[in-house]
Amino acid sequence: MTKKSEIAIEKIEEGDIYNFKLNGKYFFLQILKIVTGLPAPYDIDFKFGYYLAVFQKTFKNIPKIEDLDLSTIYKHKYYRKNTACYFSVWNKEPHIQFDKKLMDYKLKDKYKFSKFDNRQVKKFSEFKPLLVPQFSMPSKCDFHNGIQNTHQPMSIQAILKGLEEEEKLKTSKAKKIDPHYFKDWLYYINPEALIKTEKAILKYEEKEGQQRTKENALKKCIEAINKVDEKFSHIGTIEREYLVEKLIDISIAKELDKSLLTI
Repeated sequence: MTKKSEIAIEKIEEGDIYNFKLNGKYFFLQILKIVTGLPAPYDIDFKFGYYLAVFQKTFKNIPKIEDLDLSTIYKHKYYRKNTACYFSVWNKEPHIQFDKKLMDYKLKDKYKFSKFDNRQVKKFSEFKPLLVPQFSMPSKCDFHNGIQNTHQPMSIQAILKGLEEEEKLKTSKAKKIDPHYFKDWLYYINPEALIKTEKAILKYEEKEGQQRTKENALKKCIEAINKVDEKFSHIGTIEREYLVEKLIDISIAKELDKSLLTI
């Protein structure tokens, strides 16, 4: 019988959204599919299957539900290179648990999962990258645009360990960055997204010329920022407020009308 302290997530329903804090940031995952009734020889050890995805967008503080991006999947760039955080977690009992027979069992005392909400799961073709709806074992390995987008059977502690290692590598990269505008973003925004966002703003700030030229520069800046957000989904309510405030300051200095801002 599983110890209560070993159970990570229980009373699970499809669409459930959970958060957990790792590397000083709140991560979010969603239960995409629950699978039972696999044929032999998988019907014992793989009696209950929970397909879940960890999302790219993280937060310094607990956000509002509307600030979540339930489309863009967290992707490993360094540790498990070019893999989407799309997993199947299997168990003999109807819950997700830490397994003392596997490595990194001690993580059960470090991480806690909190139920956040429940939302309808998107079509698998609507995720970024799109996910393969293969709900069986053994799993197959497939790629989409260079990213592994098939489910990886994995324990909850292995998932957390992978995120830990990826975040360590990201943090080491971030330490080499010296943000000009948004230093606090280093702690929870993807470094590449931060660099590209700041580059767009700096290019706008340094643009000189006639009013029409400066207006075009502002338009291009906003387009560039939105393009970065489409890829990294790093702009929430708070980030948008900071961006607008900064662009207003720059626009006023350039004697432009702040009504031109549409982030």
